[in-house]
Amino acid sequence: MDNLKRNVVLIEDTRSFTSYMVALLQSYNYEVKTFSHGKEAMDYLKQPEIVPDVIITDNFLPDMEGIDIIKYFTENGYDYAFIIVTSSSSLDLAVKGMKLGALDYITKTKDIQEVLEVIVDKTIKQNRQRIEKKNLEKRLAESEEKFRSLAESSDDIIMRFDKNFKHLYANPITTKFFGIDYQEFLGKTHLDLGFKKEEYEVWEEKISEVFESGKASRQIIPFNKESFWFDWSLIPEFNNEREVVSVLSYSRDITSVKNAEKALKESGQKLIELNRTKDKLFSIIGHDLRGPIGNFKALIELVLTDFDESDFGQIKEMLEATEESAGHIFELLENLLTWAKSQQDEVIFKQESVNIYELSTAIISLLSETARQKNITIHNRVPASLKVRADVNMISTIIRNLTTNAIKFTPTNKNIYLSAVIESEWITFSVKDEGVGIHEKNLKKLFNAAEDYKTPGTSGERGSGLGLLLCKDFVEKHGGTIWVESKVGKGSEFKFKLKN
Repeated sequence: MDNLKRNVVLIEDTRSFTSYMVALLQSYNYEVKTFSHGKEAMDYLKQPEIVPDVIITDNFLPDMEGIDIIKYFTENGYDYAFIIVTSSSSLDLAVKGMKLGALDYITKTKDIQEVLEVIVDKTIKQNRQRIEKKNLEKRLAESEEKFRSLAESSDDIIMRFDKNFKHLYANPITTKFFGIDYQEFLGKTHLDLGFKKEEYEVWEEKISEVFESGKASRQIIPFNKESFWFDWSLIPEFNNEREVVSVLSYSRDITSVKNAEKALKESGQKLIELNRTKDKLFSIIGHDLRGPIGNFKALIELVLTDFDESDFGQIKEMLEATEESAGHIFELLENLLTWAKSQQDEVIFKQESVNIYELSTAIISLLSETARQKNITIHNRVPASLKVRADVNMISTIIRNLTTNAIKFTPTNKNIYLSAVIESEWITFSVKDEGVGIHEKNLKKLFNAAEDYKTPGTSGERGSGLGLLLCKDFVEKHGGTIWVESKVGKGSEFKFKLKN
């Protein structure tokens, strides 16, 4: 025993035994306060400033029984360490006293001197451990109450899991995100609650890692096909042996943040596309339009300068060349203006029922003179009754541009085929030529505003690449896709598909 003075209250009515006990206790470095009656002892012990280390009481007192003193202070929440004194023939009384709250007992025998110090010291230590445990339990209860109070009012999802992935706790906000009453989670696993295996397998794998490692984890996870995004933290909870007994799950809804990030990224991408569009426009205006208009001006000047000296045959050739140049400029300007409007969402999108065979026939007729000059035959293999809901002007522009390109890159005396097939919910349209084809490395440059990919036609026809960009925009406005299949020397097949 250490040298600190300890306070003992001794309640005993036999004077000789009292004197004997006081002498022994003082020899063990205890300070002793004695009472011969139970009531006066109780009045003293009820004072809030009185905190004895141990109380030794006889059971048979003049005014009451010692066990009644023990019972009173135990039931009223006092953290007193009681030792009951009995005779050797009253051990049943000792048992009764310990059931009521006494921590130990001593008997009035001649060997009391040998055991008193040990019993008193042990009782004091035992009581201190009991008080510490009680205070710890109180703090834990207060902590749990505070946790529940905060969790119940939190907008974040808070759960607790055991090693079998059963929910030990789920706060009310859980109902909002999962559509299941939060009280239904208690005692159930994700499987029991009907969650999808591909979702909860990932969750339970992460929870298992925390149980095994004893370390907290944090990750960003999607839920319900990315309808929600969560900042998810898992925190291990330990027992006194430092074993992980449960895992606390804390999930904060960051869907709005993720959507903002996505919008910012899309905005940045759109800005890049706008810059590419601007560069493309400047390139067309500075090169593709400047050249033809310059040639057009030169031809007119030549006609005017040599008009008096030229015969009608020369003048006719010059006018025909001028007409061809004007036609190229007009086609380029028409595509340029339409594309510019499309980029600014100024093109009106109006769907109606369109007979693709009739539309293809009209486009073939429109381009017949251009095809005749190269002796190219255009075949319309579109089913005569095929109709699709689309914007007729946009579809016409798509087919016309693809067919014009096919004529441009097809040698003389060859064929071009227009066709369409129904594939489930989609209709796939095709413009196939027997032209020069496109090298594989250049295929990815098509339909891309950032690429300045232009090649002359088989008769030296010029192009800006704008027509394909316009086709891509218009196909995508219909919710479709466009692509090309080509081999050098074998020709090309441009395809696009729309909803049936």
